[in-house]
Amino acid sequence: MRRVAFTLAVITAACSKSENAEPSKPPCAPSEPARVTPPIASPTDVGSAALPKGVRRSIEAPSPVPVAWDPMAEPTADGGFPPCPPGASGSNPVPEVQHCAKNGQPHGPLVTLWSTASGKRKSYFTYVDGVMTGPQLSWDEQGRKTFHAMSNTKGRWVGTVTRWRDGKKDGEVGEYDENGKQIRVTTWFQDQKLTTTDLECPAGTEKKVVERLNLSEQSQRQDRTRITCEKNGKPNGPYVDLYPGGSLEIAGTMIDGVRTGQETLYYDTGQKFIEGKRVKGVKVGTWITWQTPFQSNTTTKWKEEDYDAKGRVTEERTYLPSGAMESGAWYENGELVDIWLGDRPARRPKKK
Repeated sequence: MRRVAFTLAVITAACSKSENAEPSKPPCAPSEPARVTPPIASPTDVGSAALPKGVRRSIEAPSPVPVAWDPMAEPTADGGFPPCPPGASGSNPVPEVQHCAKNGQPHGPLVTLWSTASGKRKSYFTYVDGVMTGPQLSWDEQGRKTFHAMSNTKGRWVGTVTRWRDGKKDGEVGEYDENGKQIRVTTWFQDQKLTTTDLECPAGTEKKVVERLNLSEQSQRQDRTRITCEKNGKPNGPYVDLYPGGSLEIAGTMIDGVRTGQETLYYDTGQKFIEGKRVKGVKVGTWITWQTPFQSNTTTKWKEEDYDAKGRVTEERTYLPSGAMESGAWYENGELVDIWLGDRPARRPKKK
């Protein structure tokens, strides 16, 4: 250690740090100034070069701006339960259902899921301060729409209200103006348009809508709506009767207030129920009745009835879902003459 210290001392003494160096000692090399390592700037440091040494400016990330809730936004079939709007709280009466409320009233989405595991929505309805407002949708388990409507701020349907089954238009498709008044109703079956209530009245007639129709001939048919084309205070032209929900029930024609011509009755699903012809209100010719087999989306011909010019039934035939004839009966002057099972006999017996 002493030898090392001595060597350093000798080396140090071999040069002169003074400006007036001794002739026997060369001047020492000037020492370099100490290097200062600047601090490493973090991502939040902004403009540190403009600040005094050692001072850094730290900028905090801005707070997220809350997104305004849009009750008219169109939801999708996926997504589970959406957040409730500001000021509303959500609750789950059952695991698959969530509704939002504010001040004791529905406010926000009311959503039902097919299952909590899948997160797939079964229905989605929106409320604003207790009033159904905005989109109303439902889907099947495959995520296909089964119902779509839009309500205004007064809770009334506006635009087009559509129903589907198995991904195809099926049932009533209604159109409403901005005030919620129904403009027309079109009936669909498996993507095929059957008929519409958008009547085109003949020249010289005026369209008239009668709501809450009370038909005396069938007391059970209450709260119907009838749309007619009137002239001199009587229906003259096409007419329709609507079910309480707005779907088509009957479509036909009247002359001076009397049903005349083709007449078709529909199930509330939009499928045909009964069809035939009238002359001055009397059934004539062949009338056909269709029925829907159990758990089926289709209709099959079930019965045929033949009427004479006076509206009396002359023959009746019933059919199996396969289309084969099941049974039948003959009438004369409105009275039963004979019945049969299976295929129709070749000869018709006469009344005894």
